[in-house]
Amino acid sequence: MNPFSRTALLLFSRTGEAEARAKSFLGRAQAGKNQQIAKQLVARSHALAAASGLPAFVIDSTHQSGNSFGERISHAIQEVFNQGYDQLLVIGNDCPELQVERLHQAAQDLNRQDWVLGPDARGGEYLIGIHRQQFEAGQFKKLSWSTHRLFAELSALAGASIALLPQLQDLNSQA
Repeated sequence: MNPFSRTALLLFSRTGEAEARAKSFLGRAQAGKNQQIAKQLVARSHALAAASGLPAFVIDSTHQSGNSFGERISHAIQEVFNQGYDQLLVIGNDCPELQVERLHQAAQDLNRQDWVLGPDARGGEYLIGIHRQQFEAGQFKKLSWSTHRLFAELSALAGASIALLPQLQDLNSQA
């Protein structure tokens, strides 16, 4: 039996255009280059999801529903669980250091733990692995998404049954 057969991958992302509007990689005066970078990050994440060998679902900003980030990601996660998967890895498009091997490690860890977290250098996450039974949309909606508090909040929510991946750098701004 495939050890990943119960696990899906969710790429939760903005479109390249929306990402370029939201993030300033090279400063606002470089709008064209910001859009190029954003599109490259999104394309890289799509390729990574495809190369993972996991059933991959892409829910970008054109298909997300909800008023807040928490609502949008909660709906997306629930949508994938509704497809019948028991475990889910969630990634975005802003971690150029993320590799297929790390996704496979996370999927293996999720077979042994209820949660897998991949912290970024700013206190957020580049990867969240979760079991269907652990997911509570109401709790997810209330988390401090896109802040330095997210890793601490998810760790507290996960409790003892957690596997931690190495910290990786995400890319959100010129700094």
